[in-house]
Amino acid sequence: MARPKGSKNKPKIECLPPEDRTPVQPEEKMVVFDVSMKVIRKAGDRLDGTYVVGKMPNGKNYIAKLAWAEPVPQTQELTKILGLDGGNQ
Repeated sequence: MARPKGSKNKPKIECLPPEDRTPVQPEEKMVVFDVSMKVIRKAGDRLDGTYVVGKMPNGKNYIAKLAWAEPVPQTQELTKILGLDGGNQ
């Protein structure tokens, strides 16, 4: 596969060196709030999955989808690692 025509002649974008940039204070941009995890299990549904939900300090809801909910075998080793009371449940 060849390089696209004219790709060598693209103008170079120059940015300011790091010392000339205005510093961003992490405290100004960071938001910390409590969340919980919810799992929706409904076979064949588009909403099936694992969610992180919480209420942000400004009052808005925070919802993020993590992954599909796929149950795994509940072995004794896994329940011990997860801190659940031993054995299969």
